[in-house]
Amino acid sequence: MEKNGVSDADYIRSKLDDNKEVRVRKIDNGETMTAYGYDSEETSIGSISNRDAIKCKWKGENGVEWDDVFNIYAFERAESN
Repeated sequence: MEKNGVSDADYIRSKLDDNKEVRVRKIDNGETMTAYGYDSEETSIGSISNRDAIKCKWKGENGVEWDDVFNIYAFERAESN
């Protein structure tokens, strides 16, 4: 998706490049997470660049915080701006 001429992936990367966390929403199920960095070691998620694999954290239903790596193209920005 694109907002104001900036794709969601580019928006997420711009925040991560500035060492900022960014709220993201999984496109397939609407689950929101916080992206906080890249994982340059990850190759199993189909990354073609080390800026495609992003580290995200979220709280599960039981309140436990989880941390995992996803492909940036599985997300859209959850923030309105």
